[in-house]
Formats: sequence, C-alpha cells, structure tokens
Amino acid sequence: MRIGRILLIILYFGALVLVGSKVFFESKFDAAVGAMMSHQGEELKTLRIGLSEPAVSLHPLTNDIGSRTRLLHIYEPLIRVVPDLRLEPALAISYGVQDSTTWEFRIRPDVRFHDGSLVTFADIEYSLLQARDAQNSGVSDLAANIAAIEKIDEETFHITTQAPDPLLPAKLSSLFIFKGSSEQHIGTGPYIFAQQKEGILHLNRHDAYWDKAPAFATVELVTLASKSDRTAALQEKTVSVLQNLPPDLADAFPVNNFVLKTMPSLEVNFLLFNFQSIFKDPLLREAVIRSIDREKLAKLGFGFATPVYQFIPNGVFGYDGGLEKLSYNEARARELVSLIKPPKITLDLPQGLEGLGKNLMRMFERVGLAAEIRIHSIAEIGQLIQKRQSPFFFFGWRSDLGDALDFLTAVVHSPQATFGQFNGANYINPEVDKLIEESRETLDPRDRLRRMRRALAIITVQDMVGVPLFSPEVPYAVSGDILWEPRVDGYVLAQEVGLRASSKK
Repeated sequence: MRIGRILLIILYFGALVLVGSKVFFESKFDAAVGAMMSHQGEELKTLRIGLSEPAVSLHPLTNDIGSRTRLLHIYEPLIRVVPDLRLEPALAISYGVQDSTTWEFRIRPDVRFHDGSLVTFADIEYSLLQARDAQNSGVSDLAANIAAIEKIDEETFHITTQAPDPLLPAKLSSLFIFKGSSEQHIGTGPYIFAQQKEGILHLNRHDAYWDKAPAFATVELVTLASKSDRTAALQEKTVSVLQNLPPDLADAFPVNNFVLKTMPSLEVNFLLFNFQSIFKDPLLREAVIRSIDREKLAKLGFGFATPVYQFIPNGVFGYDGGLEKLSYNEARARELVSLIKPPKITLDLPQGLEGLGKNLMRMFERVGLAAEIRIHSIAEIGQLIQKRQSPFFFFGWRSDLGDALDFLTAVVHSPQATFGQFNGANYINPEVDKLIEESRETLDPRDRLRRMRRALAIITVQDMVGVPLFSPEVPYAVSGDILWEPRVDGYVLAQEVGLRASSKK
C-alpha cells in the first residue's frame, strides 16, 4: 500500500493529523524537513540535509516518505518526476504505447551501477518483478497490473499490463531499479551509499553518474527530531534549506541571509458527508457547505494554507479551473437551515484538530446549525471511516501520482473489489462509477481529462459529497549561498542544490 496516497494508512501513522496540525497548532508543527550545509574553511563542501521523518528502511522497495526521500539519492526509476511534477525519461531513454496493454521501453545506454557494472534488461526485469511479487514490497500495488516483461533486444523491452493502465508511467516513477541484495545499496543514482551511523546516512558523489554531476561531493542526511533543533540550525547558519519552517519563525524573514519561499503541496484537506445519515438531504449538505468560510480558515494557518473548492490541488491532472465554486454564503445557509430545520449535526475530527473544530463550531452556530464536535484518536477515527460509521468527518488526500484518478478510485467510487477502499461517505452514483472506470482504462489524455473533470464536477457541485477546505503550503527557509527551488512533491534532494558563484572561493 502507498503510504503517501492511501490516506487511511496515513491516518494510522499520524501524518494526516500533522498536515492539519500545521495549520491550526504551531506547537504540533514538527513534521519539518530541513537541509543543513556545513561551512568548512572558505568553501561549502558537505551538504547536510536534516529530515524529521526517519527512514523505515533503506530497502529500495520501501515507499514511506522518510525512506523515499533518502532512496531518491541512491536509486533511480525508468521514468522520473521532475520538480514541477512532469515525467521524463531516466533509465529508460524513451517509452511509448504499442497497444492498449503493451508499452515499449528503450534502455538508456552506458548507465552504470555504483559497483561499475552496466544496467541490463535482467536488472530491470528483476527489480520490477521484485516490486510486484516480494512479500516485503511497499510498492506492490503500483506494480500489480504488470502481467509480463519481455525482452525484445539488448536495448528494447515491453511491459504488458493485465488491463489498460494510463498511469503506468507515473507508477513506474516510484519503482527503483537496483542490483544485488538490499544490504548492498547498489543503485544508479547521483550518490553512493557510504555508511549509516548514529542516525546519519553518509553519501558520496557517484562520479560515473550518467546525468549532470551533483554540486556537492559528500552529503549527510540527518534526522532532526525537534523544532528546537531546526530553530538552532537556522539561527546558527548551519542550514541551507529548512523545509516546513515553524510558523512562528516566518514573521522574522528575511533573516540571517535566508529568504522565505513557499510551495503549494499535493495535499487537500476536506470534510466528507455520510450519505446514509442525516446528510442524505442535499439541502443540509449545501447549508453546511455555505456556512464554512474557507478564506478565514486558511488565514489561521499563518499564511501557509490556501483555501480550495475542489478535492484535488491545482496542477494535478483533472483539476478544473472553470469549475463552479460553492462559496461561503451566510445568508443562503441561514435560509436553508430555516427551511429544513435539521437536527444537531455531528463532526468527527482526529486529535490535534481541536482548533479547527472550534472555528467550525462557531461558523455552524452563526447560521443556526446545532453541532457537536467529537475528537478521536487516530486509530478510532480510522476505524470509523473504514467501517463507514461516521456521519461527517475530516479526511485528506495527497495526489502523489499527479493525477486525480487515485482519489476518485479510492475515495469516490462505490465500494466494490479494488474500488472505494476509503469511501467512508457511503457515496454511490453509477454515472460517476462509470466515468471513473473509463478513466482508469482510457489512454487518450484528453478523453481521460474530460471524464475525470465530469466526475469531479458531479461530486463537488451536483452531489456535494463534502467540503474541500484548504491545501497546506510548504514554507522553506533558503540560504542566500545556494541555488535551489522547492519541488511540487516536497522532496528536498541534494542533487538539485547548487552553489552560487559568489559563494565559491
């Protein structure tokens, strides 16, 4: 299962609550990831990147965020994601569709593993089959649709899927190519594993790297466990990039040769209605939607949240800039409440979002809605959603694949087989199901976009399945000594950090 995309798993690990807490509780804002650079003599020599999330494992089949941040320095996929979320060839120099279930790939020539050996078809086949079949694979769902991998010649191979899969290139971007046992850490990436000691991963530059050579010869990836550690790193000028800057430090910028940069995240946080509760009434759903002032909620996030009116963020395939907004309208909400005279509504929130609950309660009361806010542990609210027993609940989704299909498949489609794993809303609409299923197997991007936008319009404006609230922005403190821009997916990669000419001695 993909931790970054399957939000019920995120709930159990607490990351979703941290996303919400970043907006409403500065004291819980401890999911920051920073980058530290040491000054040795007159030259910046070693790049030290501080990560608050530890790696579960350095096995190339691991897929949690903390592990993947580290693995992206050592390993590479056939197709990679660039900073603006586009896909580009990596170990595959080219790829394309042969028919509805067959894709052709050409292996990039003269690419060497860290042990000096050339990448071959056998290495690629082994890695992809391990991703699909290994019991410890954290990416098995991404490889599950692969039916066969066939060698055509020394440079060319085909991947056949069980069913048409328009997201295969995006899925392959999460599947690393590796050699030997996981303990050897042999990849093709820009950095070579040196050692891991006392919580620090030491990396050396791969001098035979096929692509642009990284600016820094050595890198240390260090876990920074507390806000005080990150604050000290910033104040002492030992950092070059600090990701998820603690909000109370933001007002001081520019400071200490650092500037503040922000990047919208791939996450959207929202509320969902249960259609087998009092919220089966569309007038009540609209009353709740119209009562919520998203602009005000976003301002409570220290300027690091953007109000949203869709369930996927801008930039993700499927987003519709022309979609009607069901905006805050207190008069309309009051009118609806007066008309339907609803009973008390109940909203379930995870621990850490009490502040959000208080603000929503005031908004509900302002339009005449009686409301109860129930706070649950991560495990409790996860069970409520999984069993579809919550009448109204907080949820969120991170579109790691840069496509709306994951959200539509897992959260919106009616529960059946591999669909609707997280449809805690008990939402069923045959038209929407059909659009999702067709989008899942349609390879034409324009056709897919049309179908997904139609499905998103139905659930957002027509059926009103929930209330999109806000998308967290990721704030970074960036040293004036370096050249670096944030990535849309939030990863801080050493190979993308450059050194300003004025900083070179």
